[in-house]
Amino acid sequence: MSKKTISKWLLFFLVLCLPGCAMLDVVQRNSPPALAGTREPGPPANSQVHSVIFFIGDGMAAVQRTLARLSLGDPAPGRLLSMDRMPVLGEYMTHSADAIVTDSAASGTAMSTGHKTNNKMLGVDPSGKPFPTILEQCRNSGMSVGLITTTTITHATPAAFGSHVAAREDELQVALQYATLYPDVLMGGGRDNFLPTSQGGKREDGQDLISRFRSKGYAILETGEDLSHFQGKGKVLALFSRNEMAFELDRPKTREPSLFQMTQKGIEILSRNPKGFFLMVEGGKIDWACHANDAACSIADTLAFDRAIQGGLDFAKKEKRTLVLVANDHETGGMAITKKANLAFLSGAKASIAQTASFLSHDKSIDTAQIVSDNLGIRDLSEKEIKKINSLRQEDAREKSYIDNSLRNALGELVAKRSGIAFATHDHTAVVGTISAAGPGAVEFTGLYDNTEIPRKIARLLKISLP
Repeated sequence: MSKKTISKWLLFFLVLCLPGCAMLDVVQRNSPPALAGTREPGPPANSQVHSVIFFIGDGMAAVQRTLARLSLGDPAPGRLLSMDRMPVLGEYMTHSADAIVTDSAASGTAMSTGHKTNNKMLGVDPSGKPFPTILEQCRNSGMSVGLITTTTITHATPAAFGSHVAAREDELQVALQYATLYPDVLMGGGRDNFLPTSQGGKREDGQDLISRFRSKGYAILETGEDLSHFQGKGKVLALFSRNEMAFELDRPKTREPSLFQMTQKGIEILSRNPKGFFLMVEGGKIDWACHANDAACSIADTLAFDRAIQGGLDFAKKEKRTLVLVANDHETGGMAITKKANLAFLSGAKASIAQTASFLSHDKSIDTAQIVSDNLGIRDLSEKEIKKINSLRQEDAREKSYIDNSLRNALGELVAKRSGIAFATHDHTAVVGTISAAGPGAVEFTGLYDNTEIPRKIARLLKISLP
């Protein structure tokens, strides 16, 4: 190529690029300054990951986070969620081995083992062959491990980290496998899954797993008071309800602790191990709220989850070697925040749609308009709406669970109509997952990848194997 030709091409290149460079300079000079304090500073790049706190908001995608954030008021730097302030943000695909839309079992398995499986399967491949989990590998390396949730401790997400069963519905088998693995900390609901039918539980095999844990030196806790008073240094099995724990809106009427309290105690116990710890904390009732299309409940449980996250971040800020991750397994409800969104209306809710439906179903003496007003803040029920709810309450020939579900759906429609928060479904969707990270190694979680990469990234940072 001649010098003349090269000169022409160089001139052509400069003509194309200079306007773009000038435009970039204009954009930079006219862009608003970065909002101070919107991100927590990261640790030194050479920090070693010693412990991991893995928060999973079940059903909590970006839209659920957005709704909770908006509920705080003016979206200024001081009104961000704690998870919003984490310095690293990434996304990941959530499909299972056999479906575009995952369930919590398959997604939990992907995030615990680094492998895809079919929906409803836990810790195993589609043929039933077990995969090692990140929690098990951490235990094998000498770290302390724990699982915390607001559902039953044997529910899909925690079970995916500590068990291997072909059907997620087999929570009795999950409990039995916990009694072999013996995690250092187990906190959540589901006491009946650990007790024989002779003691009012669900186990028909006659086994009292709570006694088995006690014989291994575990402290057995049943109430929030038990948790706050516990000062021991040993292992803990804390089962705060017979079945799943309450929604955050309903929790004040119970003796259950908050997710923040459980997380703080879990960290306190596990962090005594000089070899580090792995703790999975699930905000499980966000999913249940969105299945019920209960926007107010979604907000309350997401904010409770965020308070627990702040507790984890506070610990990591002091300790310096702890990686904190906040992710979701899938989105639930197909939630949409419309132009008619009325967050002031949602703030008037005093109880969950599920609890309100249960009251209406089980006590026919309750006045429909009154309890809907008291619990959900709906004070303008029409005669047509009252008639529809009452017709559902009178379906005595149906099973109570069917009536409860029908009432939940009907109440959800009434709330959506007035709140401007729309739902496309009562099920999961295929929306991409969102992950926030803070602490050493956080930068590894940027970009778009598959959810199976999450535990593999954790394993590499901890320098342990994950087959």
